[in-house]
Amino acid sequence: RGRRILFVARLEPQKNPDLLVRAMKHVVREVPDAELKIIGRGSMSGLLRELIAKLDLQRFVKLEHGWISQDRLADEYNQAGLFACVSSYEGGPRTVFEAAACMTPSVSTPVGIVSEVFRHLESVYIIDRLRPEDVADAIVTMLEDSGLRRKIAENAYRITVEEFEWSKTVSRYANCYLELARTLR
Repeated sequence: RGRRILFVARLEPQKNPDLLVRAMKHVVREVPDAELKIIGRGSMSGLLRELIAKLDLQRFVKLEHGWISQDRLADEYNQAGLFACVSSYEGGPRTVFEAAACMTPSVSTPVGIVSEVFRHLESVYIIDRLRPEDVADAIVTMLEDSGLRRKIAENAYRITVEEFEWSKTVSRYANCYLELARTLR
């Protein structure tokens, strides 16, 4: 899978894609063959293009503006060596679980249900602070430790398949709604 880091999200401030680009300046000093691929669209796309140029990262950061098909997205997850989620807040985030379903390990901020479902250094690498240096440290650690990447990918995959398989998830939602309906009667 190589040393490609994947970021898939709306390009909006809460997702912090600019933080990830700034982190790449540090990452490529330690891992010169690292590459970041950003897929998404949103209000920050112009700013990201400018930041990539300003930091002279055109060789290391590729921005693909727009949405892609689910099949192509699965291919992107399967080609990535690492997935990055650096959001300030999230509901899920679904993308971390999509990556896990493709056995792609993630570095992530403790947003949404990530820290409830996954464990640091067991099934995800949790980034505690939103600073470029901290994001870069997590990415470098993961890129340089294939055993850790493999362990996190396998554990996250197992959890995702066991707990979030589609029919199980739909059933859980349905049961929650039925229970809520019973309490409202």
